[in-house]
Amino acid sequence: MQKREALKLSESEKKLLQETSMYHPKPEVRMRCQGLLLNDFGMNQKNVAKFMNISENTFVNWKKAWLSEGLNGLIRKEGQGRKQIISLDNPQHLEVIEEALKDESINLKALQKKLLQELDISVSIDTVKRLVKNRLGK
Repeated sequence: MQKREALKLSESEKKLLQETSMYHPKPEVRMRCQGLLLNDFGMNQKNVAKFMNISENTFVNWKKAWLSEGLNGLIRKEGQGRKQIISLDNPQHLEVIEEALKDESINLKALQKKLLQELDISVSIDTVKRLVKNRLGK
């Protein structure tokens, strides 16, 4: 396949992409299906990328994923994306948070400072709030 070659989808592939573009629960998958359908319809990949406000390389990656893995290639895999800075699953992190929460007078800013001092982890107040909420909710 040349880089700029348009997709040639079968009728069953078109139907699958059309249904997925309307009903899949993940918006990124729906968007990828729509882009592939536009390319199959005759819009070149540069125009598809421009129309969808993505880079042409991103669209090329979608095409490659579709051609190699089918619909599964358009779905984000487990472990992709940004990794957590701090986690309640990490025993060291959990210990520092629980120790700090024993002090009833501690506030979010103080806990944020403690995380920076003891773990050398800089997090936002919103992240601290989420951690406390998740910990107290357990």
